[in-house]
Amino acid sequence: MEDYPAQDAWPAERCLADVRASDVYVGIFAWRYGFVPPGCDRSITEMEYREAVEAGLPRLLFLADEGGEWDDAHMDRGIDGERIQALRRELELARIVGYFRDPHHLASEVLAAIRHHEVNARFSELALAESSDQQRREVESERERGREEREKEEEK
Repeated sequence: MEDYPAQDAWPAERCLADVRASDVYVGIFAWRYGFVPPGCDRSITEMEYREAVEAGLPRLLFLADEGGEWDDAHMDRGIDGERIQALRRELELARIVGYFRDPHHLASEVLAAIRHHEVNARFSELALAESSDQQRREVESERERGREEREKEEEK
């Protein structure tokens, strides 16, 4: 969000539009709940995740490893600490999540997950195409049998 140019748009709505325009959602969750816009009850980060769920996007989720060394300044306490903990628990139950210890580890985990997702998506496309080809051949075969039967009937 920090990289958006100045524009006449509500930041949360722009973020949600970006999620809807995505092919896959990559969620990175550490120990901060995130900014809650005035008048909202969720952080933009949580809203983005829920938008991805609503849009039916594939979700690749990464959580900061509890065993990592994290600066206390980057960890929420109090109500926001409770909220990020609850969201992390929800994510762990919703999907197989990846864990990261530091930015370099996160980068390698994200790359591996995206590659895995791409390979599986391509395999699914090929399987669907193969299935469609098989169905097309079966329909054509059925039509040919029907045509042959009609010709036999007409010969009688």
